[in-house]
Amino acid sequence: MEKQLDCRGLACPHPVLRTKKALEEPGVTAVVTLVDNETARENVSLFAQSAGFGHEVRAEEGGLWEIRVFRPGLPGPDQASQTDAKGQTRTTDPEEAAVAGGLRRGCVYLVTSNQFGQGSPELGDVLMKSLFVSLAEGQPPQCLVFLNTGVYLAAAGSAVLPQLEKLAGAGTEILSCGTCLEYYRLKEKLAVGRVTNMLEIRERLDAAAKVVTVA
Repeated sequence: MEKQLDCRGLACPHPVLRTKKALEEPGVTAVVTLVDNETARENVSLFAQSAGFGHEVRAEEGGLWEIRVFRPGLPGPDQASQTDAKGQTRTTDPEEAAVAGGLRRGCVYLVTSNQFGQGSPELGDVLMKSLFVSLAEGQPPQCLVFLNTGVYLAAAGSAVLPQLEKLAGAGTEILSCGTCLEYYRLKEKLAVGRVTNMLEIRERLDAAAKVVTVA
């Protein structure tokens, strides 16, 4: 059975949550979600990829999109489909990647600011740079999550891009909040990692053995 959802006017993460809930209903094999903004479109698509569902996106008139999320013939739920900086999709098992790359498995850094600590902005910039230099030179965390002004660190022009690229190359998953990128008009400037949503962020934090907050 295919279910239709009208999620126009709903902010993140509501379109994702409604899609997820609908797919959990008995007998539902596909959900068609109608959204009216790019963030919702991307987040529903991301949910489908990360949860192991297939999805198709169709643009409609008036700035609308239909995202059809469906079940059969897809990777298992323990796999995550990730989009790299070139827009290419790859499927990896996060646990296998963590072991193979020598990461601190289960360690998530939650970065909520582009400056480290309170006080002098200049000093905050220096401290944040030092933190990421030390992270890149040591055993990398499994995941970095950027929220609020922290998303500036993953955008073009960031002073820590070389360190983030090194961490990404070592297997660290780098996620930036899509709502935050849109708010600060940085979506087109994201230079490393991929866009995520609050549902996935919450899942990463819930599953983490250790969360380090950088603010």
